[in-house]
Amino acid sequence: MDSVGSMKQLYYGQAKFLVGDEVADTLLEYAAALAQHSSADTLVIRVLGPDGNEESTELLLTQSTMMTAVSTRSQLQEPDNIAAIVTMRERMSALAPMHQRVVADDQPPPQQFYDEWDDRQ
Repeated sequence: MDSVGSMKQLYYGQAKFLVGDEVADTLLEYAAALAQHSSADTLVIRVLGPDGNEESTELLLTQSTMMTAVSTRSQLQEPDNIAAIVTMRERMSALAPMHQRVVADDQPPPQQFYDEWDDRQ
């Protein structure tokens, strides 16, 4: 991405990185979606490290991932994360909606599928 000045400080555990607003927002949204589905994933994004150099970092996203994104006034050029953003959006859309089966207390348990051909000898 070629935008300048739209950066967030991403805090991930003890580490902190500068990333573009869009990747930070999408990353938080993806982490929340994974947590809602009791799932986990790893993702590589481009960041600006503490020394200002661009580098790749691999993040593990789980239900217990502690991550925060804070707006900054940085005038640095954000790293290119278009591919990571597309990947996260694709993976979010692939997450199946959560459905929970509800059974009343007085309802018998579900029956196994009956196949009449299994009874023939």
